Amino acid sequence: MVIKTILRYLPGKRMTAIASHDDKDVVVKLFLQRCAAKARKKFQKELTNYQKLEQTGVAVPRLLEFGSAAEIDVEGCKEYQPKYALIFEYIK
Repeated sequence: MVIKTILRYLPGKRMTAIASHDDKDVVVKLFLQRCAAKARKKFQKELTNYQKLEQTGVAVPRLLEFGSAAEIDVEGCKEYQPKYALIFEYIK
C-alpha cells in the first residue's frame, strides 16, 4: 500500500488517506497508537459505528478490508507502524 494523499492526520493516533492498494485507489484509515490495546479499542469502535450506519440504510462507501495492519507496509507512515486498518472503496 502506498499513501498518495493524506486527508487527515492525528499524530500518534490515526491517519486517513487516499492510497493505492491492489492496483486501485482506496481510502484507508490507519490506527497508529503505540499501545496495541488502545489501537484495537479505537479500531473496534470505528468498525462498530460503520456497521451501525450500514444497517440503518445510510449510504456509506463499501468496506473492502479491515483488521490487523501488521502485514501492511505503508509507505508514507513514518511515525508508527499501523496496528489496525479499515480500507474503503474510494468514491470520486
